[in-house]
Amino acid sequence: IVHNLIKIVSRGGNYLLNIAPGPNGDWDPAAYQRLKEIGSWISKNGEGIYGSHAVPPYSTENIYFTQNREENTMYAFVLNEESSIDLPATINIPLKEGGKLQKISIAGSSEKISWKKIGKMIEIKIPKTLRKIQQENYATLVKLEYVYL
Repeated sequence: IVHNLIKIVSRGGNYLLNIAPGPNGDWDPAAYQRLKEIGSWISKNGEGIYGSHAVPPYSTENIYFTQNREENTMYAFVLNEESSIDLPATINIPLKEGGKLQKISIAGSSEKISWKKIGKMIEIKIPKTLRKIQQENYATLVKLEYVYL
C-alpha cells in the first residue's frame, strides 16, 4: 500500500483506500493493523507526501520523486523490497535543474550524508549505520534541499 501511495503521489495523483466493514458490520482486524502500519510510516515520512507534487523524471528504477510547494526541496523515496535487508551503499539521483543543491538528509536521521555531483546526477553515499532496513520501513526518504540564487 505504501509503495502504491508513493508511486501515485510521485505522478501527481491521490490515493484512496476503500476499507469497508465485513458482513457482520465489523472491520477485519487486518485492516486495523494495515492502517496502523501506514500511519506509523506516514508520521515519519509524510513531509514528502503531504502538500507535495510531481517532479520530472517522476522515478528512476525503484526511486520515486516529489517536491514541496516552494519547489526548493525534492524528496526521493527509495522503495525497500521485502527480500532486501540493506539499502545500497550508493544511490544515484538526477540533479534538479535551476538550483544549487545545499543539503541532503535521510528522514529520521541527523547523520551527515556525503554526496557528489557527477554530470547531471548526484551520487549519494548511504552511511553504513543507515543501510540496515528496519521492519515496517517500506521506503526510505531522502531529502534534497536546494537554494535558488
